[in-house]
Amino acid sequence: MAQVQIHLSLFRTSIVLPKLALLELFPESILAQTAQDFGDTFEITNPVVTPEAMTLIQQILLTKELPIQPPGDVYSMLASFDYLNMPQLNVLTDPFYPLFRFGRPELNLLDIKPVLQNSEMYRNLLRECIEGGGPTLAQYFIENAPVEAKIQAINESLFVYAAAQGQEEIVSVLLPRVNPVTAKLNYDDTPTQDYRQNIEGRLSKETNQGLLYACLYGRASVLRVLLKDPRVQVINPALWLTHRAGSLEAFQVLALDPKTPAREINDMLDYPGISPIQARLLLSRPEANPNLLTEIWPNLTSPDAESITVMGLLLRDPRTDINAVLAGFDSTFNLTIETAQTILANPKFNPQAQNDHWYNSMVWLWPLTILATFMERFPEMTPRIIQAYNLIMKPEVTPAEFQAITDLKTYPKVNDPQAVATIIQAPIGAGIL
Repeated sequence: MAQVQIHLSLFRTSIVLPKLALLELFPESILAQTAQDFGDTFEITNPVVTPEAMTLIQQILLTKELPIQPPGDVYSMLASFDYLNMPQLNVLTDPFYPLFRFGRPELNLLDIKPVLQNSEMYRNLLRECIEGGGPTLAQYFIENAPVEAKIQAINESLFVYAAAQGQEEIVSVLLPRVNPVTAKLNYDDTPTQDYRQNIEGRLSKETNQGLLYACLYGRASVLRVLLKDPRVQVINPALWLTHRAGSLEAFQVLALDPKTPAREINDMLDYPGISPIQARLLLSRPEANPNLLTEIWPNLTSPDAESITVMGLLLRDPRTDINAVLAGFDSTFNLTIETAQTILANPKFNPQAQNDHWYNSMVWLWPLTILATFMERFPEMTPRIIQAYNLIMKPEVTPAEFQAITDLKTYPKVNDPQAVATIIQAPIGAGIL
C-alpha cells in the first residue's frame, strides 16, 4: 500500500498516512498536493501542525470516515485543519456534532454529496442543524448541496426558519444565497406549532419573513445580522412583534436602527402598554413625534405606576405640545397627582389655554402644593382660581361634576374650603402650607 511519510521536525516525530485515501478524501489539502508534487516523504515545520492533529487525520484516512465522537482537544486542532486546507474536519468542532452522529451513524460525512442529491434528505439534515444548533454542519451541507431549484426553495424556507429559531450563524450562511425580501417559510418544512400560531398565519402573506419571524420570537442576534443586509426592510408589524415577544433586546435593536421608519416609531409610541425603557428608546429617535399620538393620551388618567412614568416621559419631551394635548382632553378630574405635577412643570404650559376642568381640579381635587406652585408661576390667573372655588356654591353644578369633585374613595380631595380660600387670598410665598 502506497504511503506518505511526514516528519514533524519541531516535535521530533513522524507519521505515516495511506496515500490513496489521502488523495481520494482530501485532494486539495496541502498534504495531498505536497505528496503529488514533491514525493512521498517530506517535512512540516509549522508548529500549528501537531502530532495530535496528524494522528487524528491518520485515523480518519484509515477508516475513511469521521469518528463518532471527536477528540476532547479537537478545538486546539483548528489551526492545523486550516493550515492543511482540510475544512471538512471543522465539522468535528460543531457543538451539535456528537448528537448528530449519534442519531445518524450511517452517514459518511466525507462522502456527503451523493446523499445531498436527495432534496428531502438535504431538507431534513439542514433542519436538524437548525433545531440542534449546528452552524458548522449546516454550512457543510449547504456548500455541498447541488445547485438546483428544489434546493433553492428549501434554502429560502429554512432561512426563515433559522431566523425564527435564533440561529444567526446559519442565517449568515444562507443570507447570500437567498432573497431575504421574498423568501417565505414553507410550513411543510417546519412542522412545529406553539402559541404564536395565529400570528404565523398572518405572517405567511408578508414579505421580509426572516426579519418578521426573528421579531416574533425575539431573536436579537438574528436581527443584527439581517439589518446589515441592504436588501432587508423593516415593515409593519416588526417593532410590535418584538414587544409582544417580550424581548427588550430585540426591541432595542429595531427601535434604534435607522431602517425602522418614523411611522413604525410613532405607532409603537402610541401603543398602550409600552414600558418606560421602551418609551425612552423610541423617544431617542429624532423622528419620534408625540404630537401625532392618539391612542396613548387617554392613559393620562391611569393610576398604574408604569403608565404614569411613560406619561411623564411623553409630557416632558420638548417636542410635545402640552397645551394641544390638554385641549384634546375632555376632563382633568381623573388625572393622577403625579401627572398633574408633570404638566404644571412643563415650561410650555399655558394657563390661559386651559378649560374650567383644570382649575376645578386644582382647587377641589389635587393637594394644595399644586395650587401653590401654580399661583407662584401664574399669579395673574388668580381670578380663574377664585372662579373655580366659587363653582361649588353655584346651583347649576351638575351631579356628575359634583360627584367627580367629592368622590373621596377615588380622588385625593382637598375637603377644607377654608384652606383653599386662605391660600387664594394670602400673599404668594406666605407659607400657608
